Amino acid sequence: MTTELIKKSDEMAGIFTELKVGQHELFVRIDNEQETTYTTTVIEFDAFIDDPFILIAPLTPGQGDRIIEDSSSISVEFTLGESYTFKSVYLGRQTLNDRELLKISYPNKRKYYRVWISYEDKNKITLEIDSQTKIDGVIKDISPLGVGFYIDGNAAGPEDIHRVHRASFELPDGTVINSRVEIRYVTSMPYTNGIYFFCGALFLDMEGEMFDRIIQYTLERKLEEEEV
Repeated sequence: MTTELIKKSDEMAGIFTELKVGQHELFVRIDNEQETTYTTTVIEFDAFIDDPFILIAPLTPGQGDRIIEDSSSISVEFTLGESYTFKSVYLGRQTLNDRELLKISYPNKRKYYRVWISYEDKNKITLEIDSQTKIDGVIKDISPLGVGFYIDGNAAGPEDIHRVHRASFELPDGTVINSRVEIRYVTSMPYTNGIYFFCGALFLDMEGEMFDRIIQYTLERKLEEEEV
């Protein structure tokens, strides 16, 4: 049995992290007269935006890439415990670490909004590994379900980040958010002075006033974005 893949962003992030880390095969079926099929792998993805996408390795030198560029729709299948499929469209090429990749869409079922946190806002997040060890990061985006943030590679590595069990930060209005978290993925991103990590965390006990304030904040920010 094959399941149509339409899930919430945090679930999608977990699935695509496994696909990326395990280099599992994606079967790409291009909707043309021949129903051309290629096998590729996930190189990178972003589940926490309104129009989520994945970056895949080029299909084949020459012909395969030209066919996908001319396609109106694509079907993608993979197996991860069970078989999944989703409809996609080609979004263009994107360069990552000097490698040219193909960018395709995937469906996203959101229950809540996720919004970017600007550098003008309070965007520091403190992550607790144990009672004696804390590391600081910078928030990229937030929703009532989870938070995305950056960690400097000089402060912590992936093993330490995956041990994080609690996060705390302030919303711009001063509301203190403190919740147990589960790290869902850690992606390395090189830069001129070393490396940093983009991480996604799921809130495990977000409830009551904290939950309501994040819902209110993300809704207000979403309305502001739509007015621009």
